[in-house]
Amino acid sequence: MITGSGNRASMELDKHPSRIGQMFNRIAPTYDLLNHILSAGIDVKWRKMTVRYLSLKPGDLVLDLACGTGDLGFAAQEATPRCRVVGVDLAEKMLRIARKKAVKRQPGASKYAFLAADILKLPFRANTFDKAMVAFGIRNVLDPGKAFDEIHRVLKPGGSLAILEFSLPEKAFLRDLYLIYFKKILPFVGGLVSGDPEAYRYLPTSVNSFTPPAVLSLEMKNSGFKIRTIKSFTGGISYLILGDKRER
Repeated sequence: MITGSGNRASMELDKHPSRIGQMFNRIAPTYDLLNHILSAGIDVKWRKMTVRYLSLKPGDLVLDLACGTGDLGFAAQEATPRCRVVGVDLAEKMLRIARKKAVKRQPGASKYAFLAADILKLPFRANTFDKAMVAFGIRNVLDPGKAFDEIHRVLKPGGSLAILEFSLPEKAFLRDLYLIYFKKILPFVGGLVSGDPEAYRYLPTSVNSFTPPAVLSLEMKNSGFKIRTIKSFTGGISYLILGDKRER
């Protein structure tokens, strides 16, 4: 994490859990709308592909970390209706929206439970979950290595972890166009609609400064995961890392 009280970028990259939770609480009412508008709906496809790579089975207990309003968990249940999902997030207002969506989708019998908790201190016993997944949340964690340690702890032996995260396009021309959109248009539109310009300045800053996938996968290995695959989506705008728990 970059520090320094006089530096604006430093302030925007303050990843203390309380600050991250507060920021996402503020933008919760417009979060889903802006997600789909600003990504032109392609975020839906990324989540479906992530779930497909996880190869869920009926009866699997799945941990959805930094679950937000629940879209990745809902994608998992659409692909495998008999799987059970536990969503964890710092932002209670995001979880309230997720719970309402779950009730609408599965009135009276939702298999998607939600809990306000910190990924760095998961309130679960060891060897509990069959699968775990994080969509666009690992870069917001103060210590990703410690988060991977915790996920490794709560996964069953042989359990899988999928990380879906933003990146920057590989090709120079596409990268230049994307950076114009990402640094200028997205913060303006996001700030205008949400009323919170700081949150939508944080997004491009956090992506630009975050660990690249090759290095992030090494952190997963150090926590006891065997990397199965690293996939780039949509020209490198996002990527997927899939790993399996091995005993250390």
